Amino acid sequence: MTLNAARRFAIIVSACMLTLGASACSTGSGDSEQSRSSAPPSTEVRMSGGYVMNEDGTLQKPEVDVPAPVLDPAALEYSPEGAELAARHFLALTEYAWATGDTNTLKKMSDESCGYCTSTLGRVISTYNSGGWVSGLHYTVLETLRAEEVGASHPSTFGVQLLVDTSSSIGYEPPQIVEYENSTSNLSLFLRWSENEWHVSGGSVSDEIS
Repeated sequence: MTLNAARRFAIIVSACMLTLGASACSTGSGDSEQSRSSAPPSTEVRMSGGYVMNEDGTLQKPEVDVPAPVLDPAALEYSPEGAELAARHFLALTEYAWATGDTNTLKKMSDESCGYCTSTLGRVISTYNSGGWVSGLHYTVLETLRAEEVGASHPSTFGVQLLVDTSSSIGYEPPQIVEYENSTSNLSLFLRWSENEWHVSGGSVSDEIS
């Protein structure tokens, strides 16, 4: 570049900076660098086996709208019919807890001394705390086998036995997906009447159909 050409170039650059500012006079390589640094982060969704992956590598549960169960007002009486409706409601709360991971309503209906309740609550909490979940689980009461007072050994308590169909479902136990088969079983619950409410004080599940 000749001396005169160099002077003309310097004058042009100076005029550019005074008029538009230094950023407008930057070179093409700087513009490219700025474009790369301001590019938005990637929004690519990672998938595994048809499921969306979380940032920690666990799988997201398929989205479902699960309404909270509502107790039938007819259950609020100390009678065989009331006890049966309460037992069905407890089963619905169990299904809701597995579907959502929310155990508050199930815990509220469970006596602290109920080993069956504690076991069920513990399994739900452990599953969701580990990043797992259950999808598609539904309970259907096929028949009420009995609903009767227990007797003097357990005052203000009814025993209710339900024949329950458990649907097939999918469970996620990190890092694997587990498929649960449909089954039918007997659910036996002890329901204690206290302060105009039912509380489950005991229970068991048997695969033997009586």
